[in-house]
Amino acid sequence: MFTDVIKAMKARQMKPGHCQRVADYERIVAEIKEALAAMASPSRLH
Repeated sequence: MFTDVIKAMKARQMKPGHCQRVADYERIVAEIKEALAAMASPSRLH
């Protein structure tokens, strides 16, 4: 899941590209939110 994104991000850290890192973090956050939403049943989300 997001471990692949983190590995790719670490591989790119030697290269300049702050915007790319921000995009990576945003993707990780989005994937974590999706994972949490998948784990939580809709009845518990009030």
